[in-house]
Amino acid sequence: AGGLRQAVGATVGALGQALTGMRSWEDAADALVQTFAAIAAQIATAVATGLFDTVLCWYNCAMKEPEETVLPEAVAHNVGVVIMNASRNDRLFGGPDAPAEEDFYRYVLSHSAVHLTIMGLRNVDRFRRIASALSERVTLTSDEKAALERYGAQMRAEGKLK
Repeated sequence: AGGLRQAVGATVGALGQALTGMRSWEDAADALVQTFAAIAAQIATAVATGLFDTVLCWYNCAMKEPEETVLPEAVAHNVGVVIMNASRNDRLFGGPDAPAEEDFYRYVLSHSAVHLTIMGLRNVDRFRRIASALSERVTLTSDEKAALERYGAQMRAEGKLK
């Protein structure tokens, strides 16, 4: 229990530090993106305690830190993985070179440690379109994955995840 308390305390502390002095949701989102690597490492520490059945974390083609932190610990401790923010709240959508919307969900579902991803229902038509596309094909080819990773890195470098 002490290890769990310590891991949860460190995670809450990292979140609190990231959010200190924020004046808006946009500021808070920016702070979370900037400190995401530290937060992912703290989540991995909590998963490594072996006291969890599932973990919910951010993961997408622009925020890949869980590949080195949370996901390996989840596999090692037989923990189910639920992904949120596969599209970074739709911030990865749009733009002239944007991949198909469903490919962001295929990206996270293609990782062997991921069991499911959740999607908000801000737009029911978009949800139906993506769900229909995923019912036909869930995974990506290696070329599609590489293209998404290039796109994600570009979006993150340009500050589009805020």
